[in-house]
Amino acid sequence: MPRINDSDDERPDDSSSDLGEPSVPADVTMNGGAPADIEFDDTAGGSVEQAEDEEEDAHSSKRARTSRDGSYAKKEKDSNSGRRKGRVATDENEGDDDEGDEEDGQAEEDGEFEVEEEPERKPKVERAVMLPRDKDGYVPGSIVRVKLENFVTYDKVEFHPGPYLNMILGPNGTGKSSIACALCIGLGWHPNILGRANELNAFAKHGADSGFIEIELKGPPGKRNLVIRRKLNARDRRSTFTLNGEGVTQKDVQTRVAALGVQVGNLCSFLPQDKVSEFAQMSPQQLLKETQRVAGAAELTDWHTSLIKFDGELKELEKENNSSRADIEHLVQQNSLLEKEVKRYEARQKIEQEIALYELFLPYLHYGDAKKDYQRVKDERSRVGSTLKQLEEKNAPLHEKKTEVEKIAAKVAAKKKAINAGVDQTYIKIKRKSSEQEQIDADAEDLQKKLDILKNNEKQRKLKINSYKRDIVQLENEIANPPEFEDMEQLNKQLADGSQVLREASNQYGEAQDRQREVADRNAEYRHKLELADQEMANLKNKSLQRVHTLSRWDKDAADACIWLRANQHRFAAQVFEPAYVSIDVPDPLYRDAVESCFNNNQLKTFVAQNANDYKLLNELINDQGALGRKARINTWYRPKDFDKLMPPPMEEKQLHALGFNGYAIDYVQGPDGLLWYLQKELNLHRTAIGLDPSKIELRVAIEAVSSRESAPTWPPPATTFIAGRTQHRVSRSAYGKQLPQSMAVNIRPSRNFTHEAADPSIKAAIEQKTIAARQGMAETEQEMAGLSEEAKQAKQRHTVAKAHQDQLKARKAEIQNAIRHFETKKVKLGTTKEKLEKEENAPSAETERKKLKSQLLHFAKKRVKSALELKALIEHAKNEHAQGAKLGLEHVQLTANVSALAAMATAHDEESAKIRAEWDALVIEFNDVKALAKRLSEEVKEAFDSADPVIKEQFQALPDEEKEAYTVEEILGHIEGAKAKLELSHATSANVVERYKTREAQIEEKKQRLDQQERRAAKVAKNMQTVKDQWYPALKDLISSIGDKFSAAFDRIGCAGEIKISENEDYKEWAIDILVKFRDKEKLQLLTGQRQSGGERSLTTILYLMSLTELARAPFSLVDEINQGMDHRAERAVHNQLVEVTCKGDSGQYFLITPKLLPALRYHERMRVLCVYNGEWLPEEQGIGSMKSLLDSYVRANPGLVAAH
Repeated sequence: MPRINDSDDERPDDSSSDLGEPSVPADVTMNGGAPADIEFDDTAGGSVEQAEDEEEDAHSSKRARTSRDGSYAKKEKDSNSGRRKGRVATDENEGDDDEGDEEDGQAEEDGEFEVEEEPERKPKVERAVMLPRDKDGYVPGSIVRVKLENFVTYDKVEFHPGPYLNMILGPNGTGKSSIACALCIGLGWHPNILGRANELNAFAKHGADSGFIEIELKGPPGKRNLVIRRKLNARDRRSTFTLNGEGVTQKDVQTRVAALGVQVGNLCSFLPQDKVSEFAQMSPQQLLKETQRVAGAAELTDWHTSLIKFDGELKELEKENNSSRADIEHLVQQNSLLEKEVKRYEARQKIEQEIALYELFLPYLHYGDAKKDYQRVKDERSRVGSTLKQLEEKNAPLHEKKTEVEKIAAKVAAKKKAINAGVDQTYIKIKRKSSEQEQIDADAEDLQKKLDILKNNEKQRKLKINSYKRDIVQLENEIANPPEFEDMEQLNKQLADGSQVLREASNQYGEAQDRQREVADRNAEYRHKLELADQEMANLKNKSLQRVHTLSRWDKDAADACIWLRANQHRFAAQVFEPAYVSIDVPDPLYRDAVESCFNNNQLKTFVAQNANDYKLLNELINDQGALGRKARINTWYRPKDFDKLMPPPMEEKQLHALGFNGYAIDYVQGPDGLLWYLQKELNLHRTAIGLDPSKIELRVAIEAVSSRESAPTWPPPATTFIAGRTQHRVSRSAYGKQLPQSMAVNIRPSRNFTHEAADPSIKAAIEQKTIAARQGMAETEQEMAGLSEEAKQAKQRHTVAKAHQDQLKARKAEIQNAIRHFETKKVKLGTTKEKLEKEENAPSAETERKKLKSQLLHFAKKRVKSALELKALIEHAKNEHAQGAKLGLEHVQLTANVSALAAMATAHDEESAKIRAEWDALVIEFNDVKALAKRLSEEVKEAFDSADPVIKEQFQALPDEEKEAYTVEEILGHIEGAKAKLELSHATSANVVERYKTREAQIEEKKQRLDQQERRAAKVAKNMQTVKDQWYPALKDLISSIGDKFSAAFDRIGCAGEIKISENEDYKEWAIDILVKFRDKEKLQLLTGQRQSGGERSLTTILYLMSLTELARAPFSLVDEINQGMDHRAERAVHNQLVEVTCKGDSGQYFLITPKLLPALRYHERMRVLCVYNGEWLPEEQGIGSMKSLLDSYVRANPGLVAAH
């Protein structure tokens, strides 16, 4: 049964004393005299089912959040809000552990960020240190005690780590790494951090119903220790937590642990065995973040996060501002194009408003005159009525006289009414006469245009007559002297002979061309077949391009490298194979899930070289020199091809089928032959059996078969994988005890990468055969065409000579015919020209038409003058009628007075009464007239005001009454005519143009205001970002410089070279740490990657980097598991001695180093504690029996002299 033996005795010699051979552990008594051995029951191994999934580590990091002093503060949730009594079940499904983190992350994101406004004040950043060490040597948060029950291989165990370096030793398979698992899971982290089984119940011991992990952490100064127990249920993924005996939630545990600075989720402080390779593959950006967390000041990570946030916000603001500036400029340019039209519109609108204002004056002026008359008559009537009433009371006879006066006044009123009606008719005539005058002007303008056209036509007629006369003289001279022409009969005979020769040459040339055309058609047919074959082949290749496109969404560097490699394959001595994701096919969809489960992400995107030089060149070009045009990293692989050293399949084909398996994974894969070596050497696909029907496979028999002595030439055999249905089993045998087989099982996921259909090789071969046949046919026809070219050339030459001679004869004949035709044409042209001359000379004179038009123009001018005079007369008449009406009113008053005077004279007794009666009657009539007129004109004014534009109303109402009354009707009419004349000269502009202009003006102003706000905000963000950088960058440089000095010194001590540096970038989230190493003298410093260096070199680099962090670390404990695997003896010894020196200093934190082996004569320090793990079927069942310490004590008692001598 497994047993852990721990010791931390005080040795008499100094810290440089060495350990003896590892077969004799240096066990001594523990603090307080507690026994060094803890015994428990175990059944010699046992099977533990564990799941391993390298793709799911995204939720592995649980950041510690503590209250910190710095430039800003974040609101934290009450960590105890979820605490309750009793045990609380916690679901361990994926994502459950992350809900709290997401809430905390949101709280951080939403928190208000405040930055000091004085960047010149740079507070000195002190490195955050661990909490003070207690008297017992432990710092708060370090592990004081661990107790396990039914956990993986352990039945029961309890041990006490020391406060400094703890070396956990034991052979493979004894349960060393299970201690790392226990620390991770027991402190509340998710199992995927370990890189092993993803299901929590896989860690419960096989055969047990439940188990638990109990971890005692050192408490803060003056407070009790934290005892955390996590109970696991073997049947499901649920678990429960207790803290110091009280039931709590997983979130409570994580909060309390984080308050102590524990960083299990950080690979820089907690590096499990299955995550060692991931450290080298950690991105430089992630390495910087984790380094700041584990070794930097508490503010460093917060500053870095703030810079990333500020940088993103500033870039987004700049993007918005540039867009706003472009929008403003575009709107301004658009409005500048409309500005002239808007001004024309405003000027025209002003004229229209002026006309409307003047037109509103006309009814107002008429109403003003009537209103004055009305008020005057009303006042006079009131006065006379009052007097008449008094007189009538005294003199009744005056009534008779009143009647008479009323009759006379009625006649005067009727006459005055008729005059007013005449005034209205006169206004109508004035308007009609204005329209008539406008028509006269338009008719006169048309006549003037006709006169101009007539003048131009007459000029052209004279020019034509002179031209015709000159042409007639020239033609008569040419006809009188005809040219001499060649004999056409002789020329026609020569043409007939030439045609016969040309036909014979044409026939010969045509036959040669027909033969060439026939061969060319066959060549084109072959070319078409070649193009079709090329297209078919391109369609097959397009599937590969589609895979590369899909790969770019997953790993852009790998996808770009594929494209680059296809264009640069000639630079390599042998073919470099693209990743399996692109190059490998699984034709049968039934096996795709199983085959894909054999790959991890890195193996799917690894480039495979076939020799060492190509492997080195590929790394230099892409990973070092940036052949992709940027800094990139790809996975590369090369191993010398030697199939003789390849481990054979674990079962023969007959046995394979007998056990229910269908075949090995390699049987269902199609790909290049060179890539199959990689699949066998690296992935062991030729050793991975697949059975689709799990009911046909008996697991116990299958496990024995793949791990039997016959399955491999070595014993114990290497770990082997087989797949039954949808479960993958990994089988291995312990090298100790009964060497029983152990199996870990994990469920297979549906295929996500091999879902594409494979190209049928037979189709590809058929296409290639078509290509060869087409190329061969093209070559044969091209050779045949070359033989026919000379024959066609000679025939073409004979045809060309004959055709040239014939063309020469035809040209001579055409020249003679053209000359004869031209001479005959001159005779016809002479007659035609004479007819044209006669027609032009006999054409009627234009003078008559000109006089007629001028006469009409004169008539219209007189008519216009007459119309103007009539218009003036009408205006004068309207004025006179208006004055006459007023005069009649006065006459009516006078008449009434006269009648009254006569009546007074007739009747002296009623003289005064009659006089007043007559006056009253006249005033009544006049009052009624002026009232009716005023009412009608008032309605006209009201109607004009109601229909007027509101702006015109406002302008009219704003004018003083004195100014309104100063105008006359004639003046207003004159103003209206002048404004209308201006309006006709103004170009009309659409109102929509003005509306668009004003709308854009408003948009421009709004955008300018928003841009100003955004620019001020961007300036503030930039200032805040610079302030934070002034604090963060110096502190980061100091931290990296300190780590770098220790890292370089550590490499110097082992004869190698190492360096770390900050990789700066414009984007703060791309800032990174680059680790450069050199292990051989002839090499240059090279970037550490997960592929370039060997496993031992990566392990050495990892441990030296972690050691460089140790002295600066803030975490209370750190752990590395089997980091020395793959190192040579020299490096392992140097690393061990340095590790002891660094981790055993007085200010060092707790450190766990898990390893299956040690070299002899290694350095030992009194502060270190060695924990030995034993496992085997012969361990005693009773507690205390078999204790190494007891054996040593017994040996000392039995040999006192020997001990004294030493």
